[in-house]
Parts: sequence; C-alpha cells; structure tokens
Amino acid sequence: MRLSRYSKLVAVALASAAVAVGCRAKPPATPVGTTPSAPSGRAPGAVLRSPKMKASVIATVGDRAIGPFLARSETGLLAALLAFGDDGVRRVSVVPLTPKGEMKSGMKALVPTPFDSTDLAVTATRGPDRGYAVSFSALTERGKGLWAFGVTDDGVLRAPAAEITRSTNDIVWTELVPSPRGALLLWVEQTVDGEGSLLAASLDPLGKLRGVPVRVMRGVVGWQVVPTDGDVQLAVVQSRVAEKVDKTADPNKKPEKSAPPIPAVSLYTLDADARVTRAVAIAATATVKGTLEVARDRGRTHVAWTDASSAETEVLAATIDDTRGLVVPPHPAADTRDGTTLLGLSTGTHGQGTAVVWERDVAEAQGKRFVHVARLGEGPPKRVTRVEVAPKSRLELASSPEGFALLASLRPCAFEPKVGPECAAKPFVPSLLRTDSELQPLDISPLEFGEDPPGFGWALGCDVGCVTLSASAETPSHVRSVFVPPRSPEAQRTAQVMPPTPAIEATRFLDVETLATGEAVAHLAHVRMGDRTLVATLSSDLDVPGNKARAATLRIRSYDDQGKALDEPATKAKDPTLLTNRALAVGGVAIAAAGKPEDGGAVAWVAREGGDPEVHVTRIDARGRRTNDVVLTNARGDAQDVALAWVGNGFVVGWVDTRNGNGEIYTTKIGLDLKRIVREERITNAPGDATGLRLVPAGRDRVLAVWSDPREAAREGFADIYVCPIRSHDATKMAEETRLLPSLPHSRSPEIVPWGDGAMVVWIEEAPDGADPSRDGAYRALAQRIDAMGKPVGPAVTVPTAGPGYPTSISVEPMGQGFRGVLARASGEGVTIDGFVGNFGAFRAFPVGSIATPRTSDVALLTFGEWLYFGEDGASPQERRLRRGRVGFGGARP
Repeated sequence: MRLSRYSKLVAVALASAAVAVGCRAKPPATPVGTTPSAPSGRAPGAVLRSPKMKASVIATVGDRAIGPFLARSETGLLAALLAFGDDGVRRVSVVPLTPKGEMKSGMKALVPTPFDSTDLAVTATRGPDRGYAVSFSALTERGKGLWAFGVTDDGVLRAPAAEITRSTNDIVWTELVPSPRGALLLWVEQTVDGEGSLLAASLDPLGKLRGVPVRVMRGVVGWQVVPTDGDVQLAVVQSRVAEKVDKTADPNKKPEKSAPPIPAVSLYTLDADARVTRAVAIAATATVKGTLEVARDRGRTHVAWTDASSAETEVLAATIDDTRGLVVPPHPAADTRDGTTLLGLSTGTHGQGTAVVWERDVAEAQGKRFVHVARLGEGPPKRVTRVEVAPKSRLELASSPEGFALLASLRPCAFEPKVGPECAAKPFVPSLLRTDSELQPLDISPLEFGEDPPGFGWALGCDVGCVTLSASAETPSHVRSVFVPPRSPEAQRTAQVMPPTPAIEATRFLDVETLATGEAVAHLAHVRMGDRTLVATLSSDLDVPGNKARAATLRIRSYDDQGKALDEPATKAKDPTLLTNRALAVGGVAIAAAGKPEDGGAVAWVAREGGDPEVHVTRIDARGRRTNDVVLTNARGDAQDVALAWVGNGFVVGWVDTRNGNGEIYTTKIGLDLKRIVREERITNAPGDATGLRLVPAGRDRVLAVWSDPREAAREGFADIYVCPIRSHDATKMAEETRLLPSLPHSRSPEIVPWGDGAMVVWIEEAPDGADPSRDGAYRALAQRIDAMGKPVGPAVTVPTAGPGYPTSISVEPMGQGFRGVLARASGEGVTIDGFVGNFGAFRAFPVGSIATPRTSDVALLTFGEWLYFGEDGASPQERRLRRGRVGFGGARP
C-alpha cells in the first residue's frame, strides 16, 4: 500500500520500543505454546474463539529496527528485518519459516549496511532457482544508494549485496514484487521541488541486476503494485503538469498541438524487463487522498482510492479487465452520503470475490471508531459488516479459505453470545477475525501471549490457515509469528454465524454531507416557508494570502422535506443562495416568516455603514430571494446580535446597541414593506454589555426577549440570563426584566422556543478560565421553563451530556410534551455532538457523533425535525465547512 507524497517508512513505537511496520509485502516466529481450546459447545449466534493457535518468537527488536517484513512463496516464508546487532553494526537479517510460520532455523545476519539504512523490502522470486530478493536503501557521502541481494529458501546469502543505483535525489520509497523472470525492484526518486519519478530494475532469481534501471514515468504522486500470472501491474496517481506559455512566441503562428493530459489515475502493465506494455486510463480527474489499493480477481484488477475531488471525500473503485480494459468505471464503493476513507482491499483466492473496508469521516461517538467491510460490486454494497476497532489503530484485510480475515485491535467480548454493557469498558486486543464469504463473523483469535502486553499485528496472509506477525508492547519488543489453523470440516458444517454489525452502540449520526467548504460558520438560523425550509448561514471566508480581508457572507439555502436543495445551480456569475457578502459576524442573523407563504419573510443582519455597524432588514420571497432591503439604524455606535419575530401584522426587530456606551437592548416594529411602524425603544439600562438576544412570539399580544446580561458583575463580565415581555403592537416593555437564575458561572448563548402559553429557555453556564470542568457543575447546559410574562416556572434543570466533557453550544426544539435537541460537548479528545430528549421531569442524553473541530471552538448548531446543521472549524480549507446530517432520535419520546 503506497502512501501519497511518499511518506518515508516510519517506525511504529510500542511503549518506548520501535517496530517498523511497512505497508508492503506481507510481514513474519521459538514455540511459546498454544491458546486454550475453545469449548466444544456453542450457543446459537456465538462466534467461536479459534482453537490451537500457535505462536513462535522469531525476533526481539529494539529502537530503530525496521521490520520484520514477510515474504511468501510456495515452499514457505521469509522474514527480513533491519536492526543493530550487539556489536553496534546495522545489518539485514532473515528468518526462514515454514508455511505455518514455524522457524526452520535461527535468525541469520546476512548483510552489514550503512548506519542510516532504511526502506527495507523483501519478496519471493519466480523462475528457475527461485528464492527471495531483499533490498534496502541508505544515505551515503555521495547521495542516496539502493542495494539488493538474493536469499535461498533456507536463508542463505547467494551473493554479496549489489548496488542498484545511487542518486543525488531522495529515494523515498522502495518495493519488490515477483516477476516471471525473478523480481522487479521499484522506487521513487524525489527532487528538492517535490517532483517524483518512478524507476524500476529487473532482478534475476538470484537477486542480481538484469540490464540497467529504467525510468518508468515522471510526476508520480502515489502508487501501488500487484503481480499477475505473467506480468506486473502498477496503479499510479500522477500529477497534472500545467502547460508553459511562451510569451515571446509569434502571436500569428499557429500553436502546436498540445499533448493529451496525463490521467490522474492509471493502470500500467510492466513486463519482466520493466517495460510498459499497456496503459489504461482510469480517472482523468481525481484528487486521491491517502492510499491507493489494488487487488487481482480472476483476470481483472480492482483499483480503489479515497477521492477528495468533491466537498465530501468518498471511496471510489474501478475494475479493469486484462483484455477489455476499463469495464467498470470509478463508482462509490460505500453507500453513504458521509465522507468515507478507504482502509483496505482484498480479493479472495477461492472465488469469494473482493472485499473493501472503509471508515466514515465523522466519528459515530467520541473515542469510538467503527470500520465497515463489504463486498465490492458495480454499485453500492447491499450488505455491510460494521466492527468497532481501537481508535488510531491499523488494520489489515486478507482473503481466507472460508472467506475473509480482518486483523485489527478488537474487543473479543463483542463477539460473544450475549454482549453486556461491561464489554465497553474492556480493553482492545490485537485479534484475527475470520468471516465467511458474505463477511459474517465466524471466529476470533486474540493475539495474547502469556505476560507480554499485547501490541499489534501485521503481515496477514491466509493461504492454508492464517499466518500473521505480532509484536508486544514493551522494550525490547518480542516479535512472533502466529499460525491460526483452518477451520475444521465439523466447524464449517455447524457454523452458526452471528448477525453482522457486531457493535455495542448503534449509530445516531446518519447521512452526513458537506454543504459548503472554505467557510467558518458563525451563525445558523432557519424558518419554515410553505413546503420548504429556509436555512440562513452567516460565515466568513478563509483568509487567502494576497487578498483583501472580506466581511462575512450571508446565504439563504432552500430545502424540501427530504433535504433536497431547491436552489438553482450556482455559477460564478450568479449564486442564488447569496444574500450579501457585506455582513458582520458579530451581528448574527435572524430570519422569520410572514403570515402567509406568498408574503415571504424577512432576514435581519448587520453591516458597516459610514464606519458604524448598522442593522439591515431584507425582505425575501418564499424561495429566499431578496426583494427589498432597508438600513434600520443610523446611530453612532455598534449594533450586533439581531433578533426578529413575526407578530401578525409586522415584524418586531431587536438588537444590541452601544450608542450610549454600554451594549443595551433596543426594539422596534416594521411592516411588510419594511417601514417603521413605531420608534425605537430602549429596553435595558444597566451596566455591562448585553449579548445573545433572541425573540420568540408568546401569544397574540407579546413576544419574549431573552439575552445574557452582566449587570450584576459588570467588571468581571459574568452574566446571567434575563427575560422581558415585549408588546407586539408597539415593541415596548410589558414588564420589567426577570433574572432567571443567579449563578456564579458566566451564563451565555441563550436559546428560546415556544412551549404552551410560555416558552423554554436553554443556555450555557461557563466557569472562569482555569476552572476545572469536572467540578461543581461549573460547566453545564441549563433549561428553564417560563410563563407568558417571562417568569420562571419551577427550577432550572441541567441538560445532561452523554459523556465526559462540558457543553459549549446548544440547539433545541419542542417535541410533543417535551423537547429534543443537540449540544456540542468538548473534552480532551475533541468535540462530540450529543442528542437529548425529555422534559422538566427528566432528560435523557445519547452520543450522536464526533465532529472535526477544535474543542476550543464555539460550534454553530441548528436542529429541526431530524436534521442537524453544524459548522466545522478545522485548520485547512477543506476542514472549515458547513455540514448536515440526520440525527437518529430513534422515535424517542420525553
């Protein structure tokens, strides 16, 4: 498996030991004993633990060791590693193994190497006098060199290592693959400006160079190689080189015909002399992220990759026939609208087809990781097996006589007949999970050996039984070869597979998709308008070097009940969703519908006019298109935190204004024509700056205003939540403000929704900087019921979270006799979205899924119905985006 941009081989540290695990040929073990036999009885639906698993220690490695890597031939296996000996000399050593992974003889130190040797590779050779070929690279005084040598089946060196090439460029990755006349050695040379060239050399069965190295192609970004019966196939990602324009050329001269563009993804066939005999273009435009995977299946080659060409990454796969070329063009291999990332691809050797494994970009729960395995076809998979694995762990997929095998860090208890809640607290263990051809789990083999702490496994292969390598998490690390025998005929006849998708916790985050990228979402609002929903987004574009900084962008997007966008296709000349690009993020956004769909609605926002932020109100039609706009304020001072509510014959508009020094609440009323009906009214007169104003209708004669106000601790800036009823006919105060809950923490970000004759208010309580989030409930979300005059009804209730951490933002809506909503929960591992349902008797919380945003960010959230809109604030333009998904409340009721 080749990594894009040629990441160098990196040692994988276990504790303080380093065992390098490459993504190349399948890596390798003194008998230690066998695992206890599984009980003969079996509960229906249970997955057996594999009996008679054998393990042998084949090496003990310390720091800066690379490997072991494992090569397979018809007569056995060979493990090769690069490490320092007791005398301080760095050497390539090998361990010959039987087909069951048992040692034929001890480790043999074959070739001393330079101190800075890297990039070890090993493969079996074909042809007469076959054996194995081994290569390594090293930095010398005269550049980077590459060496190769041959080894017999018994681990005997056939000839001294021969230098294949030496280059002033960096040799960043090497690979050996069997060919009909021995083996092919491939490597990439990368220049200082990052351009990569792929080169190849043909080796005979003794590991000696045949002919001279050849340059296969330039502009290589990523690649993967796989042997066939008679040739070698090479899947390549190539960069598209822009044409150079000759400004001094004669303008009257007819330009020369330009060369055809280089396909982004192609499949090349090489003969035994590394000559290209065939090239098939797979994708002319593709942005390949991460790995490129290739698998052979009865005269066909499957190529898969993670494509980042669109707003959402997706796993694409294509099929190339040996005679007919591209027979299945690139198509999604995962049936989700979520972003997906490819993890592996494997083809069965017994006619069971090809399997693909991927994971979703959005984690289903904080601290949890699920992978999905499915059969690869010409369309989206019809059946998917979902397995929980350890976060940030690596995994491998291989074919087996029974079907397929997955090597990953799993919880073995998750595959027992009855999975209790205590299983979620048990540790992950490197394990081999075998499935049938339909990817139904059959048995599991935890790679646990005595008192050695389990580390990880790699180099999986299942020709006759399964052989893999395992390393302990200690210093120095014991490396074992592990043999899991094939399933007995009796076990195959009596197999009762467990249901697919062995997981402790069901997913709550569905159909996550990206709606826009390159924008930092600051505010979200929505309104129902006839048969559609309008969603307002206020976001700022990313700062581009050399470009003048711009204000925030306000867009109105229109969706039907199924979430389908109803906007016209956007072009560079005309974007139907764009309301303005002059908005200020501090002003917020509010949207409200008029009484009838044909009357449309209005949007309130803030823009700078004459040097001061002023309130704008824009009239929109039922599709969200602008029909009129007015600047509502003209006073000196800053306007921010706009709010808007329809009251039957016009709109009540509210905002925070600093014209008198402090941030005070102001209101007014306008008609459908956006003309003022009454004068501006100052609602508050208190120390400190009010923030987070919201308005909601409460009956026919009033609206309720809620905001955060620090009047009782203006110097410290610690605010409480206040509510005030506002008359609908003239936007004046109906009664004095009410302080909902005096509290020590800072109360901020209130949200209000109607409920019965009154409303419900939710907000965030935030302790001072440096306070411990786990103590005294200083960080929490609260809910308070209020009557039509804004007076509290009963005590405030804490909205629970579904795990450790503290809430940073919240969105809520009425549901039956209670409420449901979502909140963003920050912890040391990032940000997770939690859902909750309930009423003032009790709330129940559950994790929805993790999102890619720093835990210090205030996440913009909006939920209505089953939809959740949220912003992600990552480091790159692709990670700063507006996303949407469905929340699986599962019919929950309060």
